[in-house]
Amino acid sequence: MQVIITAGGTKETIDDVRAITNTSTGRLGMTIAQQLAKQHIQVLFVAPKEICAKINHSFITTYPIDDTQSVFKTLKTLLTTKKISAVIHAMAISDYYVKGVCFSANDLANEQQKGDCFKKINGKIDSQHETIYLKLEKTPKIIQYIKQWNATVMLIGFKLLSNATQEQLLLSAEQQQKSAHSDYVIVNDLSTIDANCHRAYLVNHQQIIATYQTKEAIAKGLVKLIEEKCQ
Repeated sequence: MQVIITAGGTKETIDDVRAITNTSTGRLGMTIAQQLAKQHIQVLFVAPKEICAKINHSFITTYPIDDTQSVFKTLKTLLTTKKISAVIHAMAISDYYVKGVCFSANDLANEQQKGDCFKKINGKIDSQHETIYLKLEKTPKIIQYIKQWNATVMLIGFKLLSNATQEQLLLSAEQQQKSAHSDYVIVNDLSTIDANCHRAYLVNHQQIIATYQTKEAIAKGLVKLIEEKCQ
């Protein structure tokens, strides 16, 4: 059996030394990968290179990525060329990428008349600029492509909200299941996550299948689910 796990966050470059990223540490994804490997399940671990560098296990193969586009290409290749039983999509994918940069407020104000003033940067932006303007455009919702690339794979998606009610968490899970055809969704709230606690719900069709309180409990619960559904 082979299982794909995505973990950590993507990084969208502004120039050669700057980027927009997020605070995802990848610890939950690593914990799940290690639990699967303990059961001698082959894990294909897709994550930023600094997280991949922390993995050292014979049952885990790492696939380093950086931006959203690299995740897209990596998952498409894996799902269309390998026999994958399940995907645990825990990665925090950037919602936007940097289309270009502009430095002049006048150009920005007159953009419609002058054309697109936002340009891709080669090299490093000089720090003498008092203000820079970034143009952000939507990235593809990668989770919505997974079942297109492999219709039979079991897909476990993740949704993270902040200061949400249980009703809002369940609604977000339902929306993901409809848009991405996820089989299950792990939903959690940032306000209930710290070094010792990681409260989360495993949801299927608006029903809470299980409640977890730690990363280790989530990992063990997902391993049990995969063993039951994918053997």
